[in-house]
Amino acid sequence: MNIVKCGSNWIFASHDIFGGSKVSITDGTVAGTKVAFNHNNFLSPMLQGGDYVFYITGYTNNFVAEISYYDCKKATTKLVYKASSGSVNAPTYTPLFLLKNKYYFIGNIGKGREIYSINTGVIISNNDLGAPSVINLKQIADRTYKLEGDAKEYTISLFNINGQIVLRKKVISEETFELGSEFFGLFILNISSGDVQSNIKLALN
Repeated sequence: MNIVKCGSNWIFASHDIFGGSKVSITDGTVAGTKVAFNHNNFLSPMLQGGDYVFYITGYTNNFVAEISYYDCKKATTKLVYKASSGSVNAPTYTPLFLLKNKYYFIGNIGKGREIYSINTGVIISNNDLGAPSVINLKQIADRTYKLEGDAKEYTISLFNINGQIVLRKKVISEETFELGSEFFGLFILNISSGDVQSNIKLALN
C-alpha cells in the first residue's frame, strides 16, 4: 500500500469489511475519511502529479491493464489507457514517473518488456505550458556526462527496464559525472531539481 498527496488530503488503498478493494481519501480524521473509488483485484502503486493521482488496475479475470487517474479537485476518475486483451496482465506493469503530460511505465505491449509513455490528456505541472527545458545533458566522453542548467545541484535517478532505480545521486551543475561499466543496456535517466524534471533515454554499451 502507498499513500500519496491529493490536494490538501491523502489518498491510499484500503479494504472494506467484506474484502472489497477500494481507494480512500482522508484529511487525517475519521470523519474526513471516505471512499474515493473502487477498483478491481489489482492496483499498482499510485503516482501523484499536480491535481491528479495515476494508477494501474486490472479488469476481468485476466487482469488486463487499465491506466486511469483520480482528479483531486473534481473527485472523479478517468480512464486514459486500456490494454488489448492479449497483452500481458496488469501486475507485470511497473509505474515509473510522471513528466509534463505523460505517464511513464514498464509494460509488455506485444513487443516485449520495454519502457512506454502515454499522453494523459491533462496538465500535470506548469512545465507543460510550453516553457523550454532548463536542463541540458552533455556527453563529454564514453559514460562521462555534464549537466547544464539554472540550478546549482540536481538529483539523477537511473531506471532500468524493470522500473528499478539502480542509481540515485546528487550532481553539481557544470561538473562531470560518470555512469560506471556495471550499467549496461537501456535506461531512463531522470534529472530533477525542485519541480523541474527531464527524462532521457540512454543506451549504455
